[in-house]
Amino acid sequence: MNQRKRDVAHNALLCLLSVLFFGVITVHAQVDQGTITGTIRDSQDHVIAGATVTLVNVDNGLTLTRQTGDSGAYTFSPIKIGNYTLSAAATGFATAERKGIRLDVGQTQDLNFALQPGAVTETVTVTSDAGVIQTDQASTGQVFSAAVIDSMPLNDRNYVFAAQFTTGVAAPNQGFRQVAGAGDFTSNGNRVSQNNFVLDGVDNNSNMQDFLNGATYAVRPPPDALAEFKVESK
Repeated sequence: MNQRKRDVAHNALLCLLSVLFFGVITVHAQVDQGTITGTIRDSQDHVIAGATVTLVNVDNGLTLTRQTGDSGAYTFSPIKIGNYTLSAAATGFATAERKGIRLDVGQTQDLNFALQPGAVTETVTVTSDAGVIQTDQASTGQVFSAAVIDSMPLNDRNYVFAAQFTTGVAAPNQGFRQVAGAGDFTSNGNRVSQNNFVLDGVDNNSNMQDFLNGATYAVRPPPDALAEFKVESK
């Protein structure tokens, strides 16, 4: 290989490494998919600034801590899907703890505390809550867990077919039958090309507008590689 060929090959390698390097950063930064937020108040409904809010992932032990601001608000975002315990503590108040929190992909949970007077060493624990109407997001959707996906008799082990069990979702109409074998679907009367596929926070839509690749999504991981997926309508 002469010097010119070596220089061309070297430059091509550098270009490839740059693409891979920046790609890894982009994917890593968008992996986490949930948010837990809320406000800390006292029994008289006054906000508590400077309260310490602690979030523990019971699946792996990861612990995160936030301090409330002047508005008494806190936010943990982005955080991974999973099971959590949340606690709030402030001087002059008993510590409040909430267990059994489940965070799903793309979900925002608004969890508020009303701290009672007492010592910080005292703990008031809430293990479950009545169903709360979602007010943080205008969208609706259905989450499919790994257990549900594994139990489904999916055609060609394609998890996308499970989306057709969601309210308002159906197989494509006659004009888009060429993508039906890939699991593509219509949602609430929209065209299959209007669906937006996101994988770990990254755009997963096919750029082939004529659907020659047989699907409107680009990558289809096997069902056993999924923690969960959500079909969301806005």
